[in-house]
Amino acid sequence: MRRNSLRFLLALALLFLAANASAQVIRTVTNCNDAGTGSLRAAVTAAGEGDLIDMRGLTCGTIFLDTGAIVIRVRDLGITGPGYSRLTVNGRARGQVFRQEVAAPDPGNPRVDANLILRSFTISWGRNIAANALGGCIFAQSRLYLFQMQVHHCRVGGTGAIQTGGEGGGAFSWNNITVSGSIVHTNRAAPDGSGGGVYSGGELRLESARILNNYASSTGGGTASLQGLRMYLSTVERNTAEFGDGGGVAVAGDTWINKSTIAWNHAAYRGAGEFGDGTRIVESTISHNSSDESEAGVMLDGRGGINEVLSSTIVFNVAASAGSHGCAQGAGLAINGSVRINNSIVSGNTCAGSPSDVGEDSNVGTSIPGANNLIGHADITVPADTIFTNDPRLGALANNGGPTQTHAVLADSPALDAGNNTSAFQFDQRGSGFPRVKGAAADIGAFER
Repeated sequence: MRRNSLRFLLALALLFLAANASAQVIRTVTNCNDAGTGSLRAAVTAAGEGDLIDMRGLTCGTIFLDTGAIVIRVRDLGITGPGYSRLTVNGRARGQVFRQEVAAPDPGNPRVDANLILRSFTISWGRNIAANALGGCIFAQSRLYLFQMQVHHCRVGGTGAIQTGGEGGGAFSWNNITVSGSIVHTNRAAPDGSGGGVYSGGELRLESARILNNYASSTGGGTASLQGLRMYLSTVERNTAEFGDGGGVAVAGDTWINKSTIAWNHAAYRGAGEFGDGTRIVESTISHNSSDESEAGVMLDGRGGINEVLSSTIVFNVAASAGSHGCAQGAGLAINGSVRINNSIVSGNTCAGSPSDVGEDSNVGTSIPGANNLIGHADITVPADTIFTNDPRLGALANNGGPTQTHAVLADSPALDAGNNTSAFQFDQRGSGFPRVKGAAADIGAFER
């Protein structure tokens, strides 16, 4: 009887999947017109739940939107193109490019449990200039996926005498956002805006992504997310949060950064990033970020969740002045509570021109378990076996192999063969083909010479 019940349920599941598969309609875009038969706008307007909009056959190069945003009125939709170097949907700075407008189960919460998937084309030059505007080029209520996409020169921001801010210069979603194999660059959230590149109302995932040259006048020059960050094999570079925190990233919730680089970002405070409770920085590089005062790198709050820095390199971050917070907070790494630092370099960071690498963000009883670290200047107690030097002898941030830039360990570096691999990593930050241990012991930091 039990076996028959299981077979019956399996049969129902197969019928359900078959019904969904047959219900999907592939709608082919045949021209680059703004509207009318065969256009992208017409295909999206006619789409049903789960349909796929296919632009792969287009050779015209650019779809210019002269009549404003293309409105998406279904919860589940896929739009695919021939490649982001071959097709651009250009908003002409006359409105957003895509705007999803669907009914949500909870009238007080616009978030929708569904998927909006954009793949293999470029979105550019969208504008959303209004009070409390959301999304310069893309506004989504469903989970937003950007696969092999490019999003650039989009803007969101306030208007009028008050100029109330906007969120998500390139893209905004009330739900999670995944950016995979994509580039988000030269977008803007201002005035009083947050999330210059993307703003996620849920979790943000960056996978082999590049977030660069974005600007927010307030918080999160590159990205902002309300429910955590997962960053893997990705780069966040040269973004700005002019008057707020987190030049690169601003995160509420758990943060996991693995084999990634955050560099050359700027903010009023915390030039690289502002993270919530529960942050793991693993085999990653955080360098050359800057702030107007105090913390130029990152602050880790070790009072909740797992907080650790493992086999990573945090160097050459610069705080222009001590400001009201004081340089003792640490220009490279500011800590609250207990944060494990193991086999990592935190050196060459400065505050008001003086060495400032590891410090305490506030007086909450800071401790640093871990071993085999190289630190320049610490304003708090660090493990007894720490190597102290303000000159870690590293090469310039460069392409040393792998998908992200790293600082090579030079032949005369005190980090050479002075670390440990208690985490049993197979490779260094660069990934496959770059073993974690090559000499007598692991090198300290994210790079193995």
